[in-house]
Amino acid sequence: YLEKRELFTSLKNLSIVTVSQWVKNMIDESFFKDIPSQVIYNGLDLNIFQPTKSSLKNKLGIPDDKPIVLGVASVWAEHRGLKHFVELSKDNTYQIVLIGIKDNQRESLPSNIITIPRTSDQKELAEYYSIADVYANPTYLETLSMTNIEAQACGTPVVTFRSGGAPETVAESTGIVVEQGNESAMHEAILQLIREGKNKYSEACVRRASDLFDMHDRYNDYFALYQNLLNNE
Repeated sequence: YLEKRELFTSLKNLSIVTVSQWVKNMIDESFFKDIPSQVIYNGLDLNIFQPTKSSLKNKLGIPDDKPIVLGVASVWAEHRGLKHFVELSKDNTYQIVLIGIKDNQRESLPSNIITIPRTSDQKELAEYYSIADVYANPTYLETLSMTNIEAQACGTPVVTFRSGGAPETVAESTGIVVEQGNESAMHEAILQLIREGKNKYSEACVRRASDLFDMHDRYNDYFALYQNLLNNE
């Protein structure tokens, strides 16, 4: 620890960028507290992640009138909250669809959960976000949460745990944040969003993604930072 502190604080022209205010708060409490830092959110390609027409719901065999609750992870490790989807699946008023599930995980999940392997096709992923009525993210570790952002960019409201930077991605007009680990609160939030209807939230979701997470705007933030550092030098 002492060696790290000495090495990092000895750099003469160091500027720190964090992907969320939550991370910056921790930076400000560390030995980096006297070093300039700022938040630049991760950016998203909004030409790909946008409300997208799709026949996926029909292909999955889900009735038109049955709401979809979507979960996405590149790796469904324990901190992604897979266990909560098992409990949530006991409510048959909606259909849970999970993307990123491995074969060995599929075998241990209830049969009424539709599982999809990990996809590297971002346009296909945008279709899944678009057919969902609610995106659920019971995560326990999160510096920001790109999946929350991707879902909103596709017009889908989000229910997420209050974990790390995840709450920063969601506004009252785009979803609901519940306390970490509170499964019943997540369930109630999902039902609330379904009752109120996706259309109530979609426009605000797309607008939030555009206002805060457009990759071109975030690139410009980095460019401005680099230019400022060069000018100071």
